[in-house]
Amino acid sequence: MSAASRESLRVLGVDGGSDTADPMGSAFERLDDRFSVTWVTEARAAVDRLDGETFDCLVSAHADGRIDGLELLRSVRAEYPHLPFVLVPREGDEWLASQAIARGVSEYVPTIEDGKRAKALVARVERAAAEPVGGTIGDVQDNSQRTQRQTERAASRDRYQRLVEAAPVAIAIYGQEGDILYANDATVDLVNYPDAESLRGESAFEFVHESDRALASERMGEVIDDRETAPPAEMTLVDRNGNHKEVIIASVPITHEGEPAAQIVIKDVTELKEREYELQRQRDQLDEFASIVSHDLRNPLEVLRGRLDLAREECDSEHLDAAMETQERMATLVDDLLRFARVGERAVEEEPLDLETVATAAWQNVATPDATLTIESTPTLEGDPNRVAELLENLFSNAIEHGGDDVTVTVGRLDGGFFVGDDGTVIPPAERADVFEYGYSSSDEGTGIGLAVVKQIAGAHDWTIDVCESSAGGTRFEFRTADPGE
Repeated sequence: MSAASRESLRVLGVDGGSDTADPMGSAFERLDDRFSVTWVTEARAAVDRLDGETFDCLVSAHADGRIDGLELLRSVRAEYPHLPFVLVPREGDEWLASQAIARGVSEYVPTIEDGKRAKALVARVERAAAEPVGGTIGDVQDNSQRTQRQTERAASRDRYQRLVEAAPVAIAIYGQEGDILYANDATVDLVNYPDAESLRGESAFEFVHESDRALASERMGEVIDDRETAPPAEMTLVDRNGNHKEVIIASVPITHEGEPAAQIVIKDVTELKEREYELQRQRDQLDEFASIVSHDLRNPLEVLRGRLDLAREECDSEHLDAAMETQERMATLVDDLLRFARVGERAVEEEPLDLETVATAAWQNVATPDATLTIESTPTLEGDPNRVAELLENLFSNAIEHGGDDVTVTVGRLDGGFFVGDDGTVIPPAERADVFEYGYSSSDEGTGIGLAVVKQIAGAHDWTIDVCESSAGGTRFEFRTADPGE
């Protein structure tokens, strides 16, 4: 129900992010005492409230675990088509907010700084409540029906254009013949046209790569003829200059100037696809490299070792000892290179891990008699047990290599993660950004691979790494495995 009033505005807020009234409700009243906010945590509760009470506007969160703002919008529009509806997408939901435009959302509040978002929300609610959405329930019609409809249509067009122009993705409308009827600035930029006016009237299919035109035609039939939503699909577009753009397109049926039409929302994922291609190319190179290391280098080294063993049986020479040390060094380097190349090939199979148990087992594989492992309070975390053990082994080996055989290594808990520190040498601040790069080592004995493997394993788990000085004066590696407080 809607009953706008100049004296006060009753707002129904929906946010499943907490079990109590959302702080945004107090922000309304703090910024403007004309607002009276009722906050609920479930969509069903919001619908029940609308059935029995009168509100001037509904404000909804989106996709926070309990609330699907688009589904709530669909339900509200079916029962209360004139109620102003403001969508407040969480971070990363602007794409979905753009989809809401076609479903009749009145306003949406983009992701901006928290301190500014409350004020923006207040302004959007005021604007949404002040503009008619196809009429007002229960209002007495002082003017003629025609004048009222014209006013409502004009307000609706203005609201739609404002929302579309502000959308962070490309949005366009095409008609029954596929001709472009409207395009926002993001669409104009996507296809490299000088302005929206020059783009209007062009065939939308001219921008679809020939390999995707059959799919585009099929989706057009679903939206224009069957009046069904075409879900997001990947396609290749070709802009005015012949550049290929990898995109995701979603289409919904609308009515434009009384005729069936389709609104398309286009997300440019060209850079993402290029990164995926580059990653796959690198994986292919690593596969080839691993094959070379495994067969073409390792086997000759084994033959060399055998020959050196035979030579040692025939004579005693310090030159043979030096040659054997060099062979062992080369074999170690080959093994490390092969291990580095294959780290990225293995999928992460996460399970709950007790870090103390994993760290204790990993220490047994690398410890020297005089080195000490100290374990403080450690968290239970989600991770691949084999790969986390490998990560810890590399960190322990690095500490022993640079801190000496009697180094003390400490593993402990951080807010949102864990750390591995030692009392050996500290990595200078200027070098901390480089230590995870392949081949980097400050030791003549190091291969520069161990910490590169650590970085790969952490990245595969979506963990972040920071390097700092430990409380004992050595180096400390901090891993954030979750948001602080989790």
